[in-house]
Amino acid sequence: MTRIAPLLAATFFAVLPAYAQDGGADAAEDDKSILENFLQDNLSAAGRTVTVTGFRGALSSQATMQRLTVADDDGVWLTIENAELDWTRSALLTGRLEIDALTAERIEVARAPVAVSDGPQPATSDFALPELPVSINIGEISADSLVLGEPLLGMPVELSLQGSGRLEDGAGEAAVTLERIDGQTGRFSLSGAYANDTGMLALDLDLEEGRDGIVATLTGLPGGAPLAFTLQGTGPIDDYTADLALATDGTHRIGGQVTLDRTDPAAPMAFAANLQGDPTALLAPDFQDFFGDDVQLAVEGQRAPDGQLDLTTLDISADALQLSGNAVVAPGGWPERAQLTGALASQSGRAVRLPIGGEPTWVDRADLSFDYDAARGDDWRAEMTLDGFSRPDVQIGRATLVADGTLTPGGDGAPPAFGGHVELTATRLGGPPDSAAAALGPDLTGRFDLARTSGEVLAFSNLDLGGSDYRLTGDVTLDTVVEKLDLVAEGAVTLTANDLSRFAPLSGQALTGAARLDIAGNAALPGGPFDVDITGSGQDLGIGIPEADRLFAGASRLAISASRTAEGTEIDRLDISAPGASATGTGWLAADASQIALRLDLPDAALLADGLDGPLTAQATALQRGRDWDLALDASGPGGAQITFSGLAETRKRGLVRISGESSGSIDRLAAWSNLARRDISGSARFTASGDFRPDNGRFSVKGTANGQDLDFGLGTADRLTAGASSASFEVRRNKNGVFIVDQFSLETPELSLNAKGRAADEMPRITFDGRLRDLGPFVPGLPGPLTASGTANLTETGWRVKLTGDGPGGTALDVSGRVAGDVQSADLGLKGRAPLAMVNGMIAPRALSGMAAFNLRLDGPLELGSLSGRVTTDGARAALPTVGISLDPLDATIRLASGQATLDVSADVSSGGRVRLRGPVAL
Repeated sequence: MTRIAPLLAATFFAVLPAYAQDGGADAAEDDKSILENFLQDNLSAAGRTVTVTGFRGALSSQATMQRLTVADDDGVWLTIENAELDWTRSALLTGRLEIDALTAERIEVARAPVAVSDGPQPATSDFALPELPVSINIGEISADSLVLGEPLLGMPVELSLQGSGRLEDGAGEAAVTLERIDGQTGRFSLSGAYANDTGMLALDLDLEEGRDGIVATLTGLPGGAPLAFTLQGTGPIDDYTADLALATDGTHRIGGQVTLDRTDPAAPMAFAANLQGDPTALLAPDFQDFFGDDVQLAVEGQRAPDGQLDLTTLDISADALQLSGNAVVAPGGWPERAQLTGALASQSGRAVRLPIGGEPTWVDRADLSFDYDAARGDDWRAEMTLDGFSRPDVQIGRATLVADGTLTPGGDGAPPAFGGHVELTATRLGGPPDSAAAALGPDLTGRFDLARTSGEVLAFSNLDLGGSDYRLTGDVTLDTVVEKLDLVAEGAVTLTANDLSRFAPLSGQALTGAARLDIAGNAALPGGPFDVDITGSGQDLGIGIPEADRLFAGASRLAISASRTAEGTEIDRLDISAPGASATGTGWLAADASQIALRLDLPDAALLADGLDGPLTAQATALQRGRDWDLALDASGPGGAQITFSGLAETRKRGLVRISGESSGSIDRLAAWSNLARRDISGSARFTASGDFRPDNGRFSVKGTANGQDLDFGLGTADRLTAGASSASFEVRRNKNGVFIVDQFSLETPELSLNAKGRAADEMPRITFDGRLRDLGPFVPGLPGPLTASGTANLTETGWRVKLTGDGPGGTALDVSGRVAGDVQSADLGLKGRAPLAMVNGMIAPRALSGMAAFNLRLDGPLELGSLSGRVTTDGARAALPTVGISLDPLDATIRLASGQATLDVSADVSSGGRVRLRGPVAL
């Protein structure tokens, strides 16, 4: 209400002079064009935009306004609807502003406004009400509904508002009552009065809330207990006492008094506060032992008219905490005396759990002291010890901090100055393997010098912090900009780590090697503009990936220059160089308009993959347009290899939702990749592809084509299949249910055509295929003609179930069905069919066979002859033996296979006369 009521009044009264100048009735016709614009222009300011609609009745005793909104850079934060001013105009003639009612139907405060600094504030002064040329009397200030948005209190709240106020001849009084009307119990009332001539101050504050009220929710009060708080006091401000009390569940918890005392207006104002009580009911059970059932706070001191503060007593007492001290602070804010001692330890001697959020934190004991008194000299000293600090992610056996130096308040033209030296140690430091504490090692030491003069700059020099094989050294200054709550850091530090493996568990990478980083620049903390240069060197850097580690073996260098302003972050330079690789980049990072460019050069691709030979280069760019990113990649490698990609990455509030794009590539000389393939290959190839991927559900689709010329894979006769021009096309996708589908795959060469499709659900593929070989003759001499085959293959939990049929020249027929193990090392297959005996003539020339062989076999076991069983018979067979001038016709043969041997039964008529017969087993 400190903002809302004055804004309402200013809205109504700011318009009166301008409205009167415009002639009353004539101006009434132009309320919107003149009055509302006038209000908006005069009430708006830097960081505040006021919009007024529906203003009526400026010269009547009742003025109304339909709607008023106040916005800052983040949008509208205050909305007032259906406001009305009921006032007595004639009272102005006697120097009085009489307002019968200033009301609004609804006021909504969505959040706190963005703070806008008005610069340094003037020095404090004694309290007094303003002396105005007119008296002000407001009979009623009210709102039927005052809505406070969730960002203000962590929950939405709706209240009613009633109030009144009076200011006349340096005396004033005000009253306001807020009551919840959203189904919860809660009431806040405040009444106060003060008169300049008598100095009498009356203050009465009363807060009552039911269970799960605002205060209980914000403070985490156990059980959301009902709460009551009162603050009451009446008397001269130079001899004033106020009593306060806090109760929950109807039981008094904490109470005390605040007093002000001054004997003369020119004398210092003495103040005191004494609070005492049992806060255990206000605390979570884990924190009750720290405070105990008797907590006391005592503060006494005085403030001189020139602003000097003398805090004579500060005592805080709880079960596990004792803190006492005193201080004198000069008008300029520099201490003339400061003495503080404290101890944190349980009276039972057990470890103390600290009353802080997050992971449970325990301390065996802590002690601190600070001592400075300008009356004794300029020297100051501070000491702190901490024993048995423990929380899940860090344990410290003992930590000490010792600091001393000089402090001069200044005076007689000399500026104040502060300086000192700090030494700190931590021993028996530890934590889980992947914690920062474990990475720092068991012992940590540090030291640095402090200095500050009359300005706002605090200098940290000769910084030296580290463990057994790492150190952070350098100099840093902090410049405080009080009105902006900024801390500007500037300096240069060096981080040296001789063994990066100590940080491996923390980073989640198998870090190895040594590194040094030099960091220089400035930054506004926290999270403000910065300008920083980083240079560094490394030796045998590694991340546990052999291919990457080989690139950075030996000495490496790093250089980064980056800066951030209100518009965005600019990476002017990114250079990483090592014997095996170099990378460069630039970037501009801004909301919805970022740009990134990177280049990677490998002088010898063999470091990346054994068998490659020659340089490899890649360039990538990313350009942000709103929520989406345009991506591009261009890479080249051995054998004239080229690959390009252009695509789009689409993001939404939930993150990356889709990547789509097109890619093309070629390899002019496949022979350059022979060592990688572990065989001699040759020819050339090129491809094109397009597709998209949705990371939220794993869906993707890819389709493309590939072309080859004179492909040779070192497979001997089989390479005839890919001689000349070859082409392939494919369409592959994965649906939202996780099913992998090959909609189409085709391969065409002068000798071979192959088509396949399939799908895989739960990692169980099913493939259907058919193919045609133009001429079997080059592979089986004497058996020219086409060969066709088709079949299916289904992957099950025990392996592949296959079914294949084929037809070839000379009556060749094949039917295969059964199971092949997943590792393709064994099978259980039935093989039936017929084949011309002439298919073996190439292996027995000049001898020759004719006729057919019929087979009915089973392969059960490893893929070798010993696993075969069944029968092979001849039909119309004849053998020609030209070297001995005879032939065998007819030739009848039956071969039975079983248990690793073949049992032969062969008989034939000899052309020169007679008959031969061969019977018996042959081991396979």
